[in-house]
Amino acid sequence: MNPNPAFVRKLRAYDPDLRVIWSAHKECWLIERRIRRGRPLAYADSPDPDVVRRVRDGYIHVGNVPPRGLDELVLLNLWKQDMWQQGGAKVVNAVLDDYWETKDRKDDRNQRDDLKQVAADVWDRIAWLRRGRISVPEAIHA
Repeated sequence: MNPNPAFVRKLRAYDPDLRVIWSAHKECWLIERRIRRGRPLAYADSPDPDVVRRVRDGYIHVGNVPPRGLDELVLLNLWKQDMWQQGGAKVVNAVLDDYWETKDRKDDRNQRDDLKQVAADVWDRIAWLRRGRISVPEAIHA
């Protein structure tokens, strides 16, 4: 099976070290990139024929694409996930650090709010059992 020549031209224009080949074993397209330094020899005896061929040819796996999925979306995803297009490892690391710090702060705030609500519910339950005053929503009074 041969990929669409127009797609291959666009892929090569984006990065000349990329190639797309059909995997009869997985029944999908494989996007692979040529290795410039070294070889991943640790996988040379893999039971997966695609891995053996990839190692023999000096390529690494970039991604799988469904049989009818070779389109502009593949190129867009490659660009989005390209670390160097995003500014390099330090920039990507700073963005990820900021994301996780923000997420941790939000999770801490949500957990604190949940615990406050649980404490208020427990307090109301104790007050109810002691026949004390509890806070009742306005809608119940009417």
